[in-house]
Amino acid sequence: MPTAAADLDQDVRVAITLACLTYLAEGKSAEIQQATMRAALAQPDLPTAARWEIVWGPYKHETNLWYVAVGPNAQNTRTIAIVIRGTQMHKAQSLWEDLEVEPAAVPWFDPTAPAGATIATGFKHAFDRLMAAQDPYGQHALDYVRGLLYVSGPNTVIHVTGHSLGGALAPLLALYVKHKFPKTVVRSFPFGGQMTGNAAFAQWYAREFDEQPSCWINALDVIPMFYRDVDRVEGTYGPTGPPCPSYIKDVLYLDPFARAYTPLPNPAIFTGKLYSKTGWFAWEQEASSQHQHLYYMYLAGIPESVIRAGLGPCWCPPPGASD
Repeated sequence: MPTAAADLDQDVRVAITLACLTYLAEGKSAEIQQATMRAALAQPDLPTAARWEIVWGPYKHETNLWYVAVGPNAQNTRTIAIVIRGTQMHKAQSLWEDLEVEPAAVPWFDPTAPAGATIATGFKHAFDRLMAAQDPYGQHALDYVRGLLYVSGPNTVIHVTGHSLGGALAPLLALYVKHKFPKTVVRSFPFGGQMTGNAAFAQWYAREFDEQPSCWINALDVIPMFYRDVDRVEGTYGPTGPPCPSYIKDVLYLDPFARAYTPLPNPAIFTGKLYSKTGWFAWEQEASSQHQHLYYMYLAGIPESVIRAGLGPCWCPPPGASD
């Protein structure tokens, strides 16, 4: 397993880059999405360095999408990446998955799971939809991964990554992939995800993936604080940033299941900087900017010039943070 900080940092940069590709060509056909994502992967200046290839997908079921890519990790070991898309903000069903917070059982039997481990119902539904996504030949993502492992041999490793909803699902999927392929090294790279489950789930995940941070979070991103840390949401932007609207606090305080969730232990915390949004909906705009997937790329150490050239020509970091 990679342990050197430089190796981990490089794998993190590749993982967030792969996660950001899921947002390209949203709403287009699988063929257009694949072509757009492949064109991005061909950019040599991105951390993927034109050495990664999409081999399955992107395919979706309803609003949940993922894909499989192959490339080298920081130690030049053949790596299979399972990449999960985040929330589609203009799709009601996708947004509803974020709001279905009633606890549900983990959606497979696993003898390593502690008694009482639960996840959000919306994430269970998202898991089920990912499992239903298939290519034109009727093949599912993990069936394809199984075939890759058969051809590639025992030294291949698997990375599971995603941002936002994908970051909430990545811990769940990483546990499932480890369950499905127990002889394969599996590593998890969640970015900016909501809390996936309760304390028993968080402890289970931390125990199974204890050789690196459990997830990567921008300290100014309120999404990873949902659903439990209401007080932190309210004070995140401090006295100089936009104030939290009362309706946000009311919704979180009123949710009867919010306190059932527990953050993953040992997160890696990025130190974000305020955009200092003003005017109407300033707090909502600030929260959106802090959660933005391209900002996570920047916080992971990818230069603004590379992000703009490769994925987001109109994106910019907070004032004064530019490289």
